[in-house]
Amino acid sequence: MIVGSTFDGDNDQEIMMIQHQQYQLNVAKMVFDAKSFCKKNAELVQFNSDTLIDKSNFTSFDHRRFQLYHDIIAGYFRFKHIQSFDQTLFACNEKNLYRIKNEWQAFWESEIDSLTKNINWSKTVLHLAITTNQDLIDRTQKVLLGILKNRYTDFNMCLYFDSKDQ
Repeated sequence: MIVGSTFDGDNDQEIMMIQHQQYQLNVAKMVFDAKSFCKKNAELVQFNSDTLIDKSNFTSFDHRRFQLYHDIIAGYFRFKHIQSFDQTLFACNEKNLYRIKNEWQAFWESEIDSLTKNINWSKTVLHLAITTNQDLIDRTQKVLLGILKNRYTDFNMCLYFDSKDQ
């Protein structure tokens, strides 16, 4: 995760660092949940079983391909909660940071569980995790960006959402 703003006014470094600390585990959940969904639903997902499913026995992947989508979801969490975080007395105290960490993790898990049920999301995440074809990487990244843009319609100030992306 790049610790940085995803919208104007997004400057809560403590929350960004909480999200950064959980980045590796959260991105792994994103990819391996999609992998599991696709394997369980190969017929529904309509994969060519001798290509993608066979290749999906991977145990690692390049996390950098998923950083943008993690950062958008993390930014959306901050966007949705900015007022409640700003209004908390003694925002930097340990108890409050622990509460925010738990809220972030619950939000992440809920979002990834919901996104994983979207066949197009899971199929595209799996393609992105295993492909080496740069043209396919570029196309799949645009698809994932479009899915998040459609999901977060109230997050139109996201710096990564451009009207050309869809």
